[in-house]
Amino acid sequence: MNYFLRILILPAAAAALLPCALGAADTVASDPRIPAKETVAAVNDITGAIANKNLVMARDIAGKLLASTTSGTVDRAYADLLLAQIASGEEKYAEAVPHMEAALATKLFAPADMERYSVGLAHLYMATKQPAKAVALLDAFLKDTPQPQADTLYMFAGLLMENNRGDEALVQAKRLMERQIDPPARYYQMAAACAQSVKNYDLACAYLLRLIEMEPKNELYWNQLVAMHYSAGELVAAVVSLEQAQKLGLLQERINWETHVELYYNLECYADAARVMEAGLASGKLTGDQRFWELLSLCYDRLYQPDKAVAVLEKASATTPWSAIDTRLAERNYREGRFDQVVVNLKNALRKGGIERVGDCWALLASAYIELKDYDNADKAVAEAAKYPDAASKVERLNRILKIIRENQKRAAEAKAPGAK
Repeated sequence: MNYFLRILILPAAAAALLPCALGAADTVASDPRIPAKETVAAVNDITGAIANKNLVMARDIAGKLLASTTSGTVDRAYADLLLAQIASGEEKYAEAVPHMEAALATKLFAPADMERYSVGLAHLYMATKQPAKAVALLDAFLKDTPQPQADTLYMFAGLLMENNRGDEALVQAKRLMERQIDPPARYYQMAAACAQSVKNYDLACAYLLRLIEMEPKNELYWNQLVAMHYSAGELVAAVVSLEQAQKLGLLQERINWETHVELYYNLECYADAARVMEAGLASGKLTGDQRFWELLSLCYDRLYQPDKAVAVLEKASATTPWSAIDTRLAERNYREGRFDQVVVNLKNALRKGGIERVGDCWALLASAYIELKDYDNADKAVAEAAKYPDAASKVERLNRILKIIRENQKRAAEAKAPGAK
């Protein structure tokens, strides 16, 4: 589950940048959190320039404000905030970072503003590929903030996840969920991801089930639930979830059909695996892959239905271009003594091409011809097999067999010849 940590551009409105204390600049000049009226005027001018998309003017005014203020004062802090805002708006995040750091270092903002600006700086750290700094910043902030905003916790949990600190992320995710009466979907997603990262699959599934209650037709949630059960080794629950989703018309992609087959096969429910494969092959959901034809045949073998197993391979041979199906049929027929069928199967395989060990194919064909006592064709098949070095040992053995057969034939003929003793 991926969480996008969007860059927060600082608000353009002066009211968002400056607390309501701005209005008291003339009356409470001794308060270090109150900016000078020159700062207020500059903020208003910059706000207007930004509204008119004149970032050059905005940057010029903010730069002059920065140069005219003293480090550590609220006026300098607002100058840095403005420059950070402008740089962020131009996607110059590396330039924005030191200004945000300087502004926050003054600690002259109201708590709500400190939180908002801290989150903004964390986003800037992420944008400049400094995730460790983002984590450290929010960690320190949250330790001193007993009631943070929910989105701050959400971001912190996401950052911990991205930094492979799943246990801590789950703590923050639980803290986030406990504070909500009706958490939004993205909070549940975060919590489920955190739970999964520490292999707390029961909790992750509970969060996903709640998401499905909220959005029953959300295919992503169903997919995640099936995957979560599978990761937990709960294959029966995975099948049940998958079939529930399919009843809703969801999870109908090829990969879902493959998962369905795999689950039943691993559960040794061969009849159910065969049923799903038959439907998938008939509907086209599982075409394009010979392994399903072979697996379907194997399922029927496991169910002690050899005739169906052979019928599956024969259908695959007739309807697909894979020579491996024909060689598989040939091997099976050879074991069962159907040598005439072996010849048919291997000729089909050789015609289709794409055989990994062609010499072995010719050698098996020669063996079938020998069993059928068709020695002339056996000689031809052996000659073809001899063209492939990896079949040399088989060729040698077959030639010995044929030599013995020829010698026996010769002796038999001589014994029957007129005048033979």
